[in-house]
Amino acid sequence: RDGLTWSDGHPLTVDDVLFTWHGIIKAGLGNPSTRDTVLVDGKFPEVSQVDTRRVRFKTPRPFAPFLRMLATSIAPKHVFKAIIEKGGDRAFSAAYGVQAAIDHPESFVSSGMWRLDRYVAGERVIFKRNPHFFMLDTQGQRLPYLDFYAVRFVKDLNNAVLQFELGTLDSLSVPARFVNYLMNTTHQDFTLNDLGPTSGTTFVALNLSTRKNEDGKAIVDPIRSAWFRQTPFRQALDYAVDRTAMVENILLGAGVALFLPETPASIFAHPVLSKGHPQNLQKARALLKSAGFRWNRQGALIDAKGHPVTFTLITNAGNDERESAGVALQHDWAKLGIAVKLQPIDFNVLVSRMGNGQWEAVLLGLTGSPLEPHGGANVFMSRGALHLYNQQDPKKPPVGLLPWEADIDKAFMAGAASLDFKTRQAAYWRFQDIVYRNQPMIYLFAPRQVVAIRKRLENVDPTPLGVWHNLESVWIRQ
Repeated sequence: RDGLTWSDGHPLTVDDVLFTWHGIIKAGLGNPSTRDTVLVDGKFPEVSQVDTRRVRFKTPRPFAPFLRMLATSIAPKHVFKAIIEKGGDRAFSAAYGVQAAIDHPESFVSSGMWRLDRYVAGERVIFKRNPHFFMLDTQGQRLPYLDFYAVRFVKDLNNAVLQFELGTLDSLSVPARFVNYLMNTTHQDFTLNDLGPTSGTTFVALNLSTRKNEDGKAIVDPIRSAWFRQTPFRQALDYAVDRTAMVENILLGAGVALFLPETPASIFAHPVLSKGHPQNLQKARALLKSAGFRWNRQGALIDAKGHPVTFTLITNAGNDERESAGVALQHDWAKLGIAVKLQPIDFNVLVSRMGNGQWEAVLLGLTGSPLEPHGGANVFMSRGALHLYNQQDPKKPPVGLLPWEADIDKAFMAGAASLDFKTRQAAYWRFQDIVYRNQPMIYLFAPRQVVAIRKRLENVDPTPLGVWHNLESVWIRQ
C-alpha cells in the first residue's frame, strides 16, 4: 500500500521487510524457531526488493507452508537497527521486554491498530488506538473504533472466571471445567460460543536423550534412559492412560480424548488414528513383558536387572488442568506398578530445565494450527529447536537418534515439498502414524474452545480460526 506509516509517523517501507528477514529472522534473534520453520533443505529463503512496494521471496524448491510463515510481524528498522548494532541479541530481546514496557511504553513502535499505553506488571497491559493505522471503514472513518484495549493477567483460572462474573472482563476463554457452570448462570449478559476442539495439545514427553553434559555425565540417568528408549515401554504407558476419565473429570466433558499431534480441529488430522483406542491395561502389561519387565511380590514393576521402575514427571505449577492430569497419570500408571513422582514447578524453572535437558518426563501443552502442520517442524524434526523428547546440541553432530525420527523428518519434508493438498495430507498422515506407533509424546486431551463474550460488544464474529480477527471493527453499544 502507498502511504503506510509506523505508529510514530515514520514511513513503513520495503526496507523494513528486508531488515526483518535479513537482520532479525535469518540472524536467529529473539526466537530462533521462526528461522527454523522457514528453512528449506537447511537454506534460508532469498529475500530481495522488486520495487518500492514489493518484495520477492525465493525458496530453493517449492515449499508449501511458506506463505503462512509470512505472517511473521515486520519490525521497524529505524528503531531496531541501531539497537542490534550496539547490543546484539540481548539488546534486541530487551528492547520490547517487560522492563522497557514498564519504564518507556511510548518507545514501542507498532504498525498494527494499537500502541502500548501502559504495562502494569502482573496485572494488565493497556493499548490505545494507533492514529496512523491504515484501515478505514466504508464511511472513511479510520479504524479501530475502540479507543482502548486491555488484556488482564490473572493468577489462576478460578480468578479469571470470577472477574468475568463481576463484569471486569468483556470476554473470557472459558476453562473447560467452567463451561457448564457459566451455561447455567442466571441473568446472562453474555453469549457462550462453542468453536469446537482447540488445535492445542496436552501431552507427556519422555526424555529419550543420550547426550552428556560438559563433565561427560549423561543428562538422563542411563537406567531410566534405557526404559524410555524402548518403544514397548512408551506404548504401555499410552495404553494405560484413561483419557475418557480425564475428559469427564478434568474437563467436565468439554473436550476430546487425544491420540495424535493434530487435533480434530486440523484439516490434516488422521481420520482413523484420531479415534485412538480405549484404556487397555492387559495390553499394556503384555507390552512390558515383551520388553523384559516383570513384577516383584509387592506388585511393583522392575526391569530385567531388578531396578524398580520410577521416574519424576514435571509440569508447570498453577495450571489446574495439567496438575490434575498429572495426578490422573500417577493413578493410571500405578496400575502397572510404576511409581511416578509428580513435581509441579514454576514455569520459568520448567523452561530452564527443558533447555538444559535436566528432566525425565514432562507434562506440557503446545498450541497448534488447524490449517498448517509445518508449525510443528521445530518440535518433530530431529534438529528442531523444540525437539523435546530427543533434543540435540545444535553445535554438535546428532547423538542417539532413533530410526523412526528420520522417518518423521522425511514425512515433514514431503509434506512441505508439494503444493497439492492430497499429497500433503498423505505425508502428514504418515507423520501421525509414526508418532502413534512410537509414542515419543503421549497425547492426552484437547479442550473445546469456548469463548464468553459480553452482549454489549457489537460486530464480533467468532470463528474456529480466531475470535478477534476483526477487532478493528468491534464497537461497544452504550
